[in-house]
Amino acid sequence: MHKGTGWFTINGKPEFIFSGEIHYFRIPRDQWVDRLNKAKLAGLNTVASYIPWGLHEPEEGRFEFRGESHPELDVMEFIRLTQEHGLWFIPRIGPMSQGEMINEGLPEWLLRDYPEAFNRPRGGHVLHHQGSPAYATKVFREKTRTWYDQVLPLLVPLQHPQGNMPVFQLCNEIGCINWVGKKPDHSPEAEQMYREFMLQRYGSLKAINSAYGMDLSAEIDLVQPGIDSTREHFQRWLDWGDFYRHYYADYYAYLAQIARKHGVTTHLIANIPQFYDFDVRGRGLYSPVTTLMFSEFGKKTQGVIFGGAYQMRRLDYENFHDILLTTEHVKSVSGDGLPAICAELQTGVLSDKPKLYPSDVELNLKTSLSSGLNGINCYMFAGGVNFRGLGQFGPYHEWQAPVDSAGKLRPHYEPLRRFGRLIENFGSVIAPLPKRCDLTLGFYGDHFKTAYLNGDLPDELYGNRNKFYFDGLVRLLSMAGYSYNAIDLCEPVPDSITHLAVSSFCFMSTQAQQHLLHFVRRGGHLLLAGELLFEDSTLLQGLGIRACKVQS
Repeated sequence: MHKGTGWFTINGKPEFIFSGEIHYFRIPRDQWVDRLNKAKLAGLNTVASYIPWGLHEPEEGRFEFRGESHPELDVMEFIRLTQEHGLWFIPRIGPMSQGEMINEGLPEWLLRDYPEAFNRPRGGHVLHHQGSPAYATKVFREKTRTWYDQVLPLLVPLQHPQGNMPVFQLCNEIGCINWVGKKPDHSPEAEQMYREFMLQRYGSLKAINSAYGMDLSAEIDLVQPGIDSTREHFQRWLDWGDFYRHYYADYYAYLAQIARKHGVTTHLIANIPQFYDFDVRGRGLYSPVTTLMFSEFGKKTQGVIFGGAYQMRRLDYENFHDILLTTEHVKSVSGDGLPAICAELQTGVLSDKPKLYPSDVELNLKTSLSSGLNGINCYMFAGGVNFRGLGQFGPYHEWQAPVDSAGKLRPHYEPLRRFGRLIENFGSVIAPLPKRCDLTLGFYGDHFKTAYLNGDLPDELYGNRNKFYFDGLVRLLSMAGYSYNAIDLCEPVPDSITHLAVSSFCFMSTQAQQHLLHFVRRGGHLLLAGELLFEDSTLLQGLGIRACKVQS
């Protein structure tokens, strides 16, 4: 795959990746060919699957990749069959898989024998919650290295151009379990990393004390603040949010270094958790929060491609614009010239409610394509059955997949097949098409550093984001037919941007306001929506605007 084009180029030809998730370990081996035939019939050019660590190392030190104890674990044969069928294969090698698996796909022995590798409250008991990893700990990283040392030598010879693997996904939805449960890493390694990060940022403990209104006497006393925030000295929690961007980027860089050492030369994928279920609809209300947690990856790992996870359940007026916005947030953290994908596009739903109809899947596919993505992986494409107590939700992993666990086609297989014909005939034309934007959305990154936080101000930020940003400015622009990209106002506004729409509320740094002021003074057109009164009124004063609060 060539670099720097902004799309996938394979064998000298632009390609739109149209992939389907097929879990070989959930489908009887003698039915693998049937599922791959159905993938080809649907027009897929790629198949993706987790390679779960917990299944392939059931006991510490005992690895199996060729079906030694169970025929469905012969992953090497499954990959060979994908190549035989003319399909690309995307390996998703963990260590975390999620995938509705017990322990998120991690080995049972890891949780049992190495509890220090998982998050725990300060001074309290271990909180397993399906395995919430402490990514910074020495033991978690050492055991992960051992896993990579076994699986990568088998896969590297199969990477493109020698084989049919154009990219590798390292880990999955990094931090998802931690954020959902608000379980930051308080391991000794993470606390030391935090101290080093803060001292590098502020230069000295004295400067930190001054900024936070504290009186710490020794560096060892500098610890992470915890999830309960206060309005006073809120900068402490904003810095903490920046620390976790650094923390996750450091973890991913560790994985990437192992992969490169073993000879992986393709691009690497990082899959971002984004949509959250609200009854019959999924919303992307947290997508900027989680996406920005990945914003430092590219500084430590070159060529990393970001993949969103779009699980909309029912897509309609309520949430269609979340796909458009989420795609642009993914692109905003991507490196120049790198494609953006949806690593898990909903073509099924975990339970049977809401029931998916063909029109739902067709709308999901076309909206995602029109948002400017360069690849889509349909999750799931084929259902299956769990074994060895693998599944969190019982023996079946149907997921309302278009191909059910028995191999029968559901009605929403047909829109996949129609979309597949489109990609087969015009994929090489669609792939390099640039997205034309009428304007740019400017968001202020500090408004989204709330992944771990409780408190009045995080709650206020959440409400204002939803009111002014998602279901205010963004929905109105989308309904009016405007096309947009997105930038973080913590960085200068590029000179190429002429029209900028900003959703503003609560607070904004002097530096970010100066970026906006410079944009206007050079002739840019600025639309401000939301709250315009900041404690620091650099922008308003610079524009000659006098503001006052009106008592209601």
